[in-house]
Amino acid sequence: MSPLPDYLDVPAAELGRGTNVKLAVKNDMAAIGQAMAEDMLGEILRAQAEGRNATLIVPVGPVEGFPVLAEKLRREKISRLRLRLGLGTPKSPSARSPRLSMGDCCLIMWVKPLMPWIESAGLANPWFFVGLFLAASFLMIWRLESMAADGMEGTVLGTLIMPYCTGMGNLIFAIVLGMRGGSGAEVVTNCLVNNVTNLTLLVGLPAALWGMSVIPEKKAENYSHHLNRLSMLLTLFAVVFFTGTAWALGRDREIGFTGGLILVGLFLFWQAFHVFEVLKTNRRQNKSFGPMLPIDLVLLAIGAYGTYLSTDWLVGWVSNIKTGFVSAQYMGWLSGWLDVLPNGLLAFYYGWKRKAEVVYTSQVGDGHICIPLCIGIFALYKPITAPPFFQTGVLILIGATLVHLIFIGIWGRLPRKVGWLLTAAYGLFLYRGLIK
Repeated sequence: MSPLPDYLDVPAAELGRGTNVKLAVKNDMAAIGQAMAEDMLGEILRAQAEGRNATLIVPVGPVEGFPVLAEKLRREKISRLRLRLGLGTPKSPSARSPRLSMGDCCLIMWVKPLMPWIESAGLANPWFFVGLFLAASFLMIWRLESMAADGMEGTVLGTLIMPYCTGMGNLIFAIVLGMRGGSGAEVVTNCLVNNVTNLTLLVGLPAALWGMSVIPEKKAENYSHHLNRLSMLLTLFAVVFFTGTAWALGRDREIGFTGGLILVGLFLFWQAFHVFEVLKTNRRQNKSFGPMLPIDLVLLAIGAYGTYLSTDWLVGWVSNIKTGFVSAQYMGWLSGWLDVLPNGLLAFYYGWKRKAEVVYTSQVGDGHICIPLCIGIFALYKPITAPPFFQTGVLILIGATLVHLIFIGIWGRLPRKVGWLLTAAYGLFLYRGLIK
């Protein structure tokens, strides 16, 4: 005897037979959410046309349709409509459903108050939002340079603050895709594209062009340079550890909720360690943060908000394109390249200024945002199935990190020839991930 209720034993071909129920089969949870949102929007628009409020009884789950519905309501410029939403089925006709405002069920409309203005001005197009993304990145880089000029050490700047700025796009991409019920493979692809680009192309090419020396000539050598090198070696070891942990959790190409908790917990411990190190150092040296720090943090937050607006719109735009290279099929790659643009600006700018410690710590620290944090956060939404080139990407990433560990640890610099080799390794990554 089957332990399942009888209605769960009905064959798929017989579902809806003999009833007036229309059955639609969808491929995944994202498609189900899209269909739910369209059905709910249709009912809301019919109610609006008839001059009445819409009353909907909606399931507790799946929830993928609610962010999509919020976005559709915003695009339809329905911002003050009162909705009566009942979660589940009322026990009796007189049972009252909880009344939720649009602010309660559509948080996305609260965090994007500028979108109606952008759309009414006719600016809602891909080029505008790519430009907004770059402008927000330049704003953050400007304030980071100011913080460095005010005396914040390069390793502190690169480890604690800069990664959140350059990695903000990756973090928002993981959250947005999780809210939209997207594919975890795209998040993993985004993270691998970001991290491999950081540690091969964006460190290797500046090293090939200008050289990458953490410790200057012996006559100018001092204690702080040795501390910076030790800090960089620690962050590089962390890359190997975090990437190895992600590989171990996803060795069967699946990372679930427990794996997500482990990855997020590792990141929080890592950041807490650095925060206490900074506080301890400031206390020992009788230093304090400058008076401009609160203003700088506010401006960095504005830049992060611009990054969120642009990333969210571009994800929605690409998701609706089904063919071609600029399409949902390559969203992980496209988003990874977009997110890595601020990293490239930082790498070439600080490489040109011969600040190797900032180049390293910004690129490596940004990698810590992707692996473990972004993958961990998405895994808390839904299980992740890694893309086919996951193993190759992990091997190239760990191999590049070991190269940096050897040359920085032993000689304190990255030779120009090795920089060209790392750039070539990035070409191999593109070949294995995209072409082959």
